Parts: sequence; structure tokens; C-alpha cells
Amino acid sequence: MEARQHVVKLETLKDVNDVLTDSNISVITKEEHRKIAQNAAHRNNLSRLIQLIADERLMGSQRIRAINDLARMREQIAHNNPPQENRMPAEHAYAPEKTQDAPRKDAIIIAMDNIEDDDMRYINHTAYGAKAAFVVAMSKTKPRPNEDLQGHYTVNIEAAKIVEGAERKYDWSDKITLQLTRAELPTVAAVFYGYMDACTFASHGPAKDKGFSLERKDGGIIARVNATGKSMAVKISPPDIFQMGAILTRQLLKETPWMDSYMLEKLLRGSFTFQTSQAMPAPQPARANAPANNAQHGPKDKQCAGCGCEIDQRVHDYSLKNMGRPLCLNCQKKH
Repeated sequence: MEARQHVVKLETLKDVNDVLTDSNISVITKEEHRKIAQNAAHRNNLSRLIQLIADERLMGSQRIRAINDLARMREQIAHNNPPQENRMPAEHAYAPEKTQDAPRKDAIIIAMDNIEDDDMRYINHTAYGAKAAFVVAMSKTKPRPNEDLQGHYTVNIEAAKIVEGAERKYDWSDKITLQLTRAELPTVAAVFYGYMDACTFASHGPAKDKGFSLERKDGGIIARVNATGKSMAVKISPPDIFQMGAILTRQLLKETPWMDSYMLEKLLRGSFTFQTSQAMPAPQPARANAPANNAQHGPKDKQCAGCGCEIDQRVHDYSLKNMGRPLCLNCQKKH
């Protein structure tokens, strides 16, 4: 394993145990980790000590002291004893050599994510509406030879209509299910983070007949999911936005294990806010003399986001997939 720097990424119990294994220390079991997570003092001590043990700038005697302190803490936990206050502040007891910068106190992230891949199917959140329900669920794609050998972390979107005449009972046997692509996952997260006002994606499923859209409106997010012969809409409330956003965040961090949540938030903001900061031309009524090369076969029920002219479903879907918003042929050339 490559040498660890003084800023250590600890996102899962495995990350913590990797540090311990590198130092020939017995790993923390799931039960031991559960007890640590329940006590704020133990969590803070573990966070500090793991960072010190992983910091190769420390002299051997200082790392040994940190290892011994960790052993005492684990013994306290094993005997259900309350945590003891440190007699000396960490910055004095374990000070790195003065020739180097001291590690940031906030650079460590305590391991709280012990979700196994097989358990992701149990983690989801549902927003219930008057006519339909909308679900965001953790998932992972299946490996594909010569393309994606391990699969990637993403989310599934599901929607089901309410059963007529029933209260809060939904027909999940006739639900629409689709899985976000790598490109769609951060875009959807940007809407939940508030860095984009809306997004629309189509051509999902074997028949390429499934799609969805998200739009920030009236203090929430309007989620629309459609397939051939089906269309559903649910308003996602702020508490549901938080819960679904947490699922999206976790999956994005699993896809980019070299990043922490702070870096992810900054990158999402930098990647997507420029799209909303630029003034977008307001859609105009369909023009009677729209350019002839926009006239394609199919129903004229879509509008170009650039000039407002009507476009057919094929042009609409192609533009969304390749350019991120619906544009007519003329506007695509200018994009």
C-alpha cells in the first residue's frame, strides 16, 4: 500500500482497518465500531488516533504512544468503561517536527459508512404524492467484460401510481424502474444540491422508452417519470430532498474514494452553477415560420430551449442525451 500522507481519507470501516493493518494492529470489528460510533468522545479519540498512526511524519516514539492510547481506549470499550480525558492536548503530546506543517484538525473523517454492497438494496427513500410515489435507491451496475469490470455505484429511480380508491397504497407491481448512468448521477445530484434548476434524461430501458425529469419549483423538486403509456409526477419535499440527496452523495463518494464530502460539494458547485448563472433565453411561442430543417416526423409536443420552436421526439431525445438540454437542429449547430 502506498505511503499515507498527513491528510487521511477515512470513509469506511475498511479504511480505518487498512491503517491498523499497515501498523500490525488488530482490526476493529463491526461490533466494536458500533460501540465507538455511539459515543462522541470515543469517535473523536478514534478519529485523532488513527490520523496520528497514519501520519508518517511522526517520530516512532510518538506513533507508539498513539498506538498505546488506542489500545487503552479499546480496552475501555471492551469493559464498558467511560472514556477518560486526555491529560495533555493532542497538539502537545504528538507534535510533528516543527519543520513541517501540523495536520489540519478537520482533515480526518471518522468511518461511519459500513454499508456492504449486498446491503445497498435495503437503502432507499420514498417520496409519497397524491397520485404517485417516487423512490431513490442505492444500486450498483453489473460488471461488463472489457468495459466496466467491477460495475459502478449509482442509484435506481422507481415510480408507481397510487391505487384508485386507496389511501397511500401504490401499485408497485406496475412500477417504472430505471438506473442512472455515470453522467446522470452527478447531474441529478446537482439538482438536489440546488446547483441546477432542472434536468431531463430519456432513452432508458431496453426499448429506449423510459425517461425522467427533475425541476426545482414551489419550494421542492417536481419529479416526473415516464415510459410508453405511463407518466407520473411527484413533488419531493425538502425533508425528502435531504434524504435522497444523502443517498446520491454516498454513491458519488463511493465512485470517487479519493475525495471527501467537502471536495465533492465544491466540485459539484463548480461543475454546474455556470449553467444557471448564465441568462437563458425565455422560451418563445412556437413560430409559424420555423425553419424547415426542424420539421421531423413525429408529434410536435416539445420545444427548443434555445429559440422556442417546436421539435419532435427524436430531435428532443438526441439533444438531451448529447447536449444536456432540448435544442432544435439549428441551435444544436450553434451549441
